[in-house]
Amino acid sequence: MLKLTDVCKSFPQRGTVLDHLCLEVAGGETIAVTGPSGSGKTTLLNLVSLLDRPDEGEIIYRGKPLNNFSHAESSEYRSLHTGFIFQDHLLMPYLTVIENILFPVYARKLSGGEMNEARQRALMMAERTGISGILEKYPFQISGGEAQRTALVRALINKPSILLADEPTGSLDPSNAEILGNLLKEISETEGTAVILATHSEKLAGRMAAIYRLVNGKLVRI
Repeated sequence: MLKLTDVCKSFPQRGTVLDHLCLEVAGGETIAVTGPSGSGKTTLLNLVSLLDRPDEGEIIYRGKPLNNFSHAESSEYRSLHTGFIFQDHLLMPYLTVIENILFPVYARKLSGGEMNEARQRALMMAERTGISGILEKYPFQISGGEAQRTALVRALINKPSILLADEPTGSLDPSNAEILGNLLKEISETEGTAVILATHSEKLAGRMAAIYRLVNGKLVRI
């Protein structure tokens, strides 16, 4: 489904971060990318989501090269095919939980029927992730674990084929980290969503089907 071939990326202050990196991701596959801070894990996720572009190499999604996508094409790709969750959930404080979840849908100019379908999906996913009782609350009224599960449902609302997670359990206690790890695996199995997560957590990485370590700009399978 997704293929990165000889991808290179460097920055003036950091030098080469990714050096002819290669990766293939199948639909529904779960992948953990480990490595020390500054090794390029976030850079890799940003390239897959087209938030950044490689200096060299090729990124192909379902047979289509992404390198030369326009700004509009990149935005559409992110909206329709990728979901992103971060260590800090980045919920909008002035929106309720359900409004945060549905926010990615509002920009798509859907019909009334499509919006209703999206809302039903939001309710279903909220039930599955255990946050159906907090949908009308605001972010400051919920726990960190609830906020991160809200961010997960928001990332999945548009039925992405790729879920990117950047240290998703970094700010969670062990109990909530375990819950989120279980949810990521369950979502992959039931939705067919490929999961690529960057993490320092060996326990979370161990729940994924494949584990890679980012070493000197290249991925080494563990």
